[in-house]
Amino acid sequence: MKKTVCLIALFFLFLFSCNSLQNPYKEGKYSYEKHCADCHGVQGEGLGKLYPSLKSKEFIEERRLDIACLLRLGIKNDSLAMFRTKYGDQEMPENKWLSESDICNILNYINQMLWHKEPFTLNQISEQLKKCKN
Repeated sequence: MKKTVCLIALFFLFLFSCNSLQNPYKEGKYSYEKHCADCHGVQGEGLGKLYPSLKSKEFIEERRLDIACLLRLGIKNDSLAMFRTKYGDQEMPENKWLSESDICNILNYINQMLWHKEPFTLNQISEQLKKCKN
């Protein structure tokens, strides 16, 4: 009996791990659609000057070292006026409830969809968030 239970448990573990290997960006896609897509679009296309497109590889090259802070703290007031003028007119709200893992998943989902750069690691995101200016 114990052997059967163990085999069934191993089967389900294997089944679920294979599903996550088929779509490693599933969590990032879900979080992106929930927290980002209303403004930036399902495909990251944005809405003209109102909400910026995320398709710019220039954007990720300029902001890679602090992009986790942008997601966490948003872009408000005139703290990043030059950034807002270049990429969009609207302020971006803060997302303080997003965990480090959520931010990493969202960025890696966008990265695989649009930027095709080196993926972010959880350690990189954690280090960026430690340096954020509240």
